[in-house]
Amino acid sequence: MDALTPAELRRFVLLGAIIDRVDAGEPQVTPGRLMESPADPDERQLLSVDVRALGDQGFVTVDDRFSGMWTARPTGTGREARADFEARRGDALARARQLRNEYLKWIYMADDSKGDTSPTGFVNSGASFLGDSFSFAEVDKAGAWLKDRGFLKGQAAWQTEGPLRPSPTAKGSDYVEKSIDVHVDARDAAPTTSFVFHGSAQVASHSQHVQMVQTNADTREAGREIAKLLSELVAFLPGDEREELGGAAEALLREVDGEARPARLKALGEGALRVLSAGAGGALGSLVSDRLTEFLRTLSL
Repeated sequence: MDALTPAELRRFVLLGAIIDRVDAGEPQVTPGRLMESPADPDERQLLSVDVRALGDQGFVTVDDRFSGMWTARPTGTGREARADFEARRGDALARARQLRNEYLKWIYMADDSKGDTSPTGFVNSGASFLGDSFSFAEVDKAGAWLKDRGFLKGQAAWQTEGPLRPSPTAKGSDYVEKSIDVHVDARDAAPTTSFVFHGSAQVASHSQHVQMVQTNADTREAGREIAKLLSELVAFLPGDEREELGGAAEALLREVDGEARPARLKALGEGALRVLSAGAGGALGSLVSDRLTEFLRTLSL
């Protein structure tokens, strides 16, 4: 199972909820049994989109009713997919490794914007491993691990292992800025830098440490993918952030379907990046931010 998009992750969680309700004795599952706010039309619409996507994948059977209502039941394939997902979710080593990298990056971004860098702030950002939220104890332990290895500085409180108000060291900042995994020695990561271009580009370099990998994927296609990711993230955001990022996603899509001007795409992308850099969307927002940053780097002005 490869890396999941926010929509794919949301649908696996939904699949699990459907299976759990059927296994608890419900013959089939209705929308109202799956919604947090049954009166919310936006939640109902998103749920319908997701359950039909699961149906298209063969993970559930969807029975449409004349009233517009539907019911869903898991298939054998759906149960197998859910089991694979839960096995991946239960990988403690992968969970710890992801947490350390995400926590360091979050601290770097929060520190740069003079925001809250506390473990509690990270937990409250909605950070999770495949939809399973990180606990304070896990984050505190990750902070201690990062400090012991020179990525963070700061003092611990008497009841904590890691720094209570951490900030990145020069080493920690360097790892974030160069997108180096904290489990990799920087000396091993330094010799080779790879550049992947999603549009037409010409690059000249005289460094023996640079590899250039060029693809001919169209800039429009990459832009549509970014717009789709932003649109999917919007469903998780509160009012102001939802409106700002939603507008950016729509404007970006209009531009890539229109003239696809690099300067305009860059301006729109940087606007969305400012919202994401402030912590919008938590850990999922950070993932979208990474993809958006990569896309902006490919634009030749």
